[in-house]
Amino acid sequence: MPNRLVCVAILLFWTVAAGSLIRRDVLPLFLLGAPPDLRTISQTDTPEGPVRWSILAADSDANGAMRSVGQIVTQTARKRDGWVRFGSQAWIDSGELLKGTSLESPGSERVGVIGSVDIDSTGNLQSFRVAVHLDERGGQEILSLDGRLKKDMLEINTRGPISFLSGTQHLPYRSRGIVQNSLGPLDRMPGLQVGQTWESQVISPLTGAIQACRVEVVSTEHIIWGNSTVMTLKVITKMSPISVATWVRPDGLVLRQEVPLPHRIKLMLERLPDDAHPPSPATPKSLR
Repeated sequence: MPNRLVCVAILLFWTVAAGSLIRRDVLPLFLLGAPPDLRTISQTDTPEGPVRWSILAADSDANGAMRSVGQIVTQTARKRDGWVRFGSQAWIDSGELLKGTSLESPGSERVGVIGSVDIDSTGNLQSFRVAVHLDERGGQEILSLDGRLKKDMLEINTRGPISFLSGTQHLPYRSRGIVQNSLGPLDRMPGLQVGQTWESQVISPLTGAIQACRVEVVSTEHIIWGNSTVMTLKVITKMSPISVATWVRPDGLVLRQEVPLPHRIKLMLERLPDDAHPPSPATPKSLR
């Protein structure tokens, strides 16, 4: 049996180690509150009807000016058994998207992206699907990702036009963890406070990539949204090798979100205020 001094030293070491773990893992939850997860997001009341978003791209030669390159419509559907589906439909004008890049071409096509996420009554993701079509009306499918929860793993099947874009992968899934389609933004992120951190996974439907990310609420920031100045919480998602931002109103309403793409293309998803003008006649009926 160790002598008394050794016992005291072991006790002190254990106390310091336990205190460090409590400060790191436990106190933030009491001081800040738990960060959002799929349960809190799916159980938060949302307005009935679709939410419309404008897809904006930065002009490289226009002092940061943004031009419209597409639109997204998101909608939450609740079932009687407590399950929730987050659905999204997007279209992007490929000519406007690639304007000013090395891939710019005289032609232009509208690419459609349709996504859905199914969440069970406990707040856990059960399945998701993201599909890219050659036109916004749901024509020929050129890329798809289908994910399904199996125990504590996500099994994801990818099908693409060439072999290296097709295959199956398995990713660990944390209970009630957020898995988000970058072109299907979340309508709400309730309960945010500066200093919160969590893990998330982001699907990029235009590249077929899925990336684990570290998310942090870093600060408050005023932005111009609609015709007003709005105070928001700025959320940074660290995606190697870049970081992107989301701006969320204090009541949890997501107003703006960055989307990373290759070739230095910077996209911004801008939520349209409820009193904004309806979509133009050129918007496909399937998105209305």
